[in-house]
Amino acid sequence: ESLVQTLAAEGINLPPTVVERGIDSYVLHMDAGNVRIETPLHEMRIAAVHRGAGPKGIKEMKWRSFDGYLLELAVGKGAHLIPGRVDDIGWNDSRPQVKTKDGSPHDYDLLVVAVGVNTGVLKLFEGLGVGYRPPQTTKTYIGELYLGEEMMQRYMGSSIHLFLPKIPRLDFACLIPKGEFATLCLMGQDIDQHLVQSLMDTAEVRECLPANWRMPQDFCHCSPRMNTQGAVQPFADRIVFIGDSGVTRLNKDGIGAAYRTAKAAAVTAIFDGIS
Repeated sequence: ESLVQTLAAEGINLPPTVVERGIDSYVLHMDAGNVRIETPLHEMRIAAVHRGAGPKGIKEMKWRSFDGYLLELAVGKGAHLIPGRVDDIGWNDSRPQVKTKDGSPHDYDLLVVAVGVNTGVLKLFEGLGVGYRPPQTTKTYIGELYLGEEMMQRYMGSSIHLFLPKIPRLDFACLIPKGEFATLCLMGQDIDQHLVQSLMDTAEVRECLPANWRMPQDFCHCSPRMNTQGAVQPFADRIVFIGDSGVTRLNKDGIGAAYRTAKAAAVTAIFDGIS
């Protein structure tokens, strides 16, 4: 069962304004040829989304942020949103206390940490005495390539394109078609612009792009970190770490892993307690 179906069973239905493209297959590109792997019954069971508002340079806001949509649902259910940057975490009478940069400290019965691994906030937990140590990570590369909806459909369709080229330092790469942009993902060692360009120059990648398409000089890209090993002690009395900051499925669906961990934590807190 896909994450989209699982969320729908929970009453979380992703609207077309959030899902930029439904994915129905994978295409593995190798120097020996291509292999297409269809989803069962040719259903579009995978949803391509942007976690944030979209890539830098986006001309028109046609789709909404996935994270923003979930946050709106939580607020609609009664959650109180405090738009502030956390700069200190401690204890007050055995309860976790959170202080934001521009606000006063607040005490909570249960602190759920869902901050990923690309943040300095995790360092605040190392001195709490709960035994937590952040996950081990490696640097990756993410780029957003503008093609436009028409070119995207013509050259990439509704498939995630996977690449295993024989390029030193590169382990794996993929192109994920979304609305008007294709998300380029690379995993390897010491990824730099030369390595990215070497991938883009391969015949396997070129066949997924228009013949006259060239990598722009200025485009949205970043080098985030991703997990290679889970955190040490990702839970304690009144504290639980969800998603990449805790335990996730390596090189797989991080959002799905966070959902399953969050649901297990919620069930535990309600039926077994928080300490």
